[in-house]
Amino acid sequence: MSLTKREKPVYSLRPENRFKLDAQFVRDYVGAQPAWGYGLLSYVTFKRTYARRVTKEEIMQQARLYLGTDLDPQNIHQTTEEYWQTCVRVVEGVSSILKQHVRDTGQPWRDEEEQHHAQEMFRRMWAFKFTPPGRGMWGMGTEALELKGSAILNNCGFVSTERLAENFSEPFCTLMDYSMLGVGMGFDLLGAGQVWLRQAARSEETFVVSDTREGWIDAVRTLLNAYVGQGALPHRWDFSKIRKEGLPLKTFGGTASGPSPLIKLVEKLQELCERYVDRFVDGTFITDVMNLIGVCVVAGNVRRSSEIALGSPEDTAFLALKNNDALNALFGQQYATAAANPEWSALEKKVQKIRASLAGLSVLDEKYAQIQAKIDKLTKTQNAILIQLPEWRDRQAEINAHPLMTHRWASNNTVMCELRRTDYAAIMEHTLRNGEPGYAWPQVFKQFGRLADPANNKDKKAKGFNPCGEQTLHDQELCCLVETYPTKHESLDDFLMTLKYAYRYAKAVTLIPTHNPKTNAVMVRNRRIGTSMAGIAEMYSKMGLSECIHWWDLGYRTIQHWDEEYSAWLGVNLSIKTTSIKPGGTTPLLVGVEGGLKLPTSQYYMRTIRIDHISPLIKALQDAGYRVERDRTTPRTMVVYFPCKAPDGVRLATETTVWEQAAIFTALQRHWSDNMVSATLTFQAHEAKDLARLVQAYEGQWKCVSFLPLSTHGFLQAPYTPCTKEQYEEARAKLAPVTFDGLTVGHDTEDKFCSGGICEVGVK
Repeated sequence: MSLTKREKPVYSLRPENRFKLDAQFVRDYVGAQPAWGYGLLSYVTFKRTYARRVTKEEIMQQARLYLGTDLDPQNIHQTTEEYWQTCVRVVEGVSSILKQHVRDTGQPWRDEEEQHHAQEMFRRMWAFKFTPPGRGMWGMGTEALELKGSAILNNCGFVSTERLAENFSEPFCTLMDYSMLGVGMGFDLLGAGQVWLRQAARSEETFVVSDTREGWIDAVRTLLNAYVGQGALPHRWDFSKIRKEGLPLKTFGGTASGPSPLIKLVEKLQELCERYVDRFVDGTFITDVMNLIGVCVVAGNVRRSSEIALGSPEDTAFLALKNNDALNALFGQQYATAAANPEWSALEKKVQKIRASLAGLSVLDEKYAQIQAKIDKLTKTQNAILIQLPEWRDRQAEINAHPLMTHRWASNNTVMCELRRTDYAAIMEHTLRNGEPGYAWPQVFKQFGRLADPANNKDKKAKGFNPCGEQTLHDQELCCLVETYPTKHESLDDFLMTLKYAYRYAKAVTLIPTHNPKTNAVMVRNRRIGTSMAGIAEMYSKMGLSECIHWWDLGYRTIQHWDEEYSAWLGVNLSIKTTSIKPGGTTPLLVGVEGGLKLPTSQYYMRTIRIDHISPLIKALQDAGYRVERDRTTPRTMVVYFPCKAPDGVRLATETTVWEQAAIFTALQRHWSDNMVSATLTFQAHEAKDLARLVQAYEGQWKCVSFLPLSTHGFLQAPYTPCTKEQYEEARAKLAPVTFDGLTVGHDTEDKFCSGGICEVGVK
């Protein structure tokens, strides 16, 4: 890590503590590529998502350090990291953090011993036996980490509104703060009924919003506080200091959105608060404020923003937040208006006739695309007719203004159930109709770690959990996850050794403060981490549940051993909890496994990824025979299709009942995860009637669960598009080696795109 900015850092790593891998060791990896799990798909995902920009000067320095040679800047075309460089950055970052902490606490430190550990950690990252989470792969060992603190490495967080009356704006601003740093946030509705909103006073001042994260948050704080008598609304908001749309974001990369998302947020929040003047805030208000903030973050910060709202199963308004009956009624009225127009109806008959010809065709067929193009052309003409109809426009305006369209999509909603008291059948009606809520049991996640162990009440102060439901969390607590891949190991002993280095990564992250003192106080006390596993479906299919349980149980005990050893050495608390199962995100794409508990829906499929239309990757992929087309909904984005095959023998979602999934999920919660297991159980239509009975049967053995209808249908440009073996082989037969600025990637007859899993990298 090198600090070049004048901004005061949250975490200062001193020069004498900057650990370096042995140059002779790194030399063996320079110019090499790992055995990417999905071949070129994995490599492109890495370059698009995790590879940081590198300068010519940095490449020249690395060449001198590792190869002992000078390079001509004119011949350097590389602009982003290769995987070996990412591994070096991550490993050196972890070792540097450990080194500084250990030396500061007066514990013994030996560089030669750490060199051994660092090299082993590198090898296991390189072999895809474990990886940091995507945030860690992108942020560990960087200047941004020192500037912003560990919030950029932590995956998830939670904020409670339980004390809303004490500081009305704080929970909302805390969620906004962490969301703008890319942290997925959960929140509860415990503040409902605590705060009475009053008409805001008005000042004669102009509020000038600064071009910083803090500036955006201050605007929201000022607005919310004005409605509880703390300060006043400004006479005018001045957003002119916010950098214009398209300008670069230096610390985090990407480009600025301009002030528009914040302007909309301020307008929407003020409208909402005005509706609640002379009323107590309720759960709907809390959810709407959090959701509006989430929408702003997504639009304004070029960040993924995920939220989960935790409410009561007895709160009928909360249960109805995702109810789409009114929205569907508007769509019905709009359709009736359209159908009454003769010109539109005549075109609709043509559309339906053409659409009927799609029956039996795969979405991957060229003929399907041609037919769909005709439909799109007719639909465009239909829309031009409709926009002229006043009644249709009125309905469209109502649809656009509906909360489900404007902001309530921004959170998953889950009910906090009570054992032996919750009516699951009544709630399941909402779940089956709207897809939500999910289900959680505070009594279980507060009292228990693993369900195989006695109650320990370690998490009695926990208030909730993160959006994907894998981490129990206290108010304002963040948590770092780390991913392991059991099926990439040759033996149980090999897997247990990997757990040591995965644990090391996550524990090191707990040593770095955030910019928030309240968060730091919780995290220093809890030292919570989440060591996860991916590829569970493949592991289960290959080993059987009994052997899986053996691995999981020994794995958990191994992590506890290392936590005792390292916590004593570091002079910090034992981690309150250490294991979880997360959904996986895109990091499993690098490795070639499904994330978390996910079951593949087809033996053969096309995996699509989206890339900016100006990326140099696009032409290279087109030239190599990959299917590339413009995104149907985002014109500046291109969609690339990669033919993929699930491992032989792995259980498919269509073959696995919801009851069998529940058995695997329960075993993971019992024998592996002391935090939580992120579980979205898929069900087929005939199983819907069993779901309430399923929840009742496993009550007390789960901490959180959600349900999703199983869909095996192909949709245009879907992330996973099922295909036949023939379509898979035909697509692969068209592929040629791909060249990216000195990197040539080929493919072989197996489900890889790198020849033998190895690619050679040269510098032109």
